[in-house]
Amino acid sequence: MECGEQRELLFVDNPGLKPNLHSQALKKAIKEIACVRSCNVRISDRRVEVDLVHSCCGGLEKEIVEIVGGRSVEKPQREQAASIVRVLDLIKDGRFWEAHESLEEMLAKYKDNSEVKALLIASAAAAKAQEGFLEAAFRILSRFDWESLSKTGGVSEKCLEDVVRLVWERGYGDLLRCFQIDI
Repeated sequence: MECGEQRELLFVDNPGLKPNLHSQALKKAIKEIACVRSCNVRISDRRVEVDLVHSCCGGLEKEIVEIVGGRSVEKPQREQAASIVRVLDLIKDGRFWEAHESLEEMLAKYKDNSEVKALLIASAAAAKAQEGFLEAAFRILSRFDWESLSKTGGVSEKCLEDVVRLVWERGYGDLLRCFQIDI
């Protein structure tokens, strides 16, 4: 079977891995698979998300499950239409990167919506924390326009920093509890 390069998102059940301890080692191990061109690994409390670009190769899913140490793999269905309900569901499920991608689509429609921008930045920071990069996650949080958000009811800066740190340590944190805005 011949095929070109493709991007694929795989979920492997999490056998107890932590973002701050395991994300980068998993990424390195997966990148050593011959057909893998690039990859990102995000660890949540329930799953390990492997976002990769690869050329077709047999047994890739099985090899990734073995590297992660999980029992099964799932290919999530990507929904095309971005909606706030979908975004909130993704955030509640710890799927911060997918929430971030959906929020980017929404931001194209609602450019001046500070709440959408805030959720986008918070989701990106949480996703970066799931990749094991706490300092990078905090740099992303520094992009907040705290003054604009305070006019709409706001977002707790301290709460977001605490939640992002929890995501980095455990893979999940309740990001939505930091928002005091009408979403």
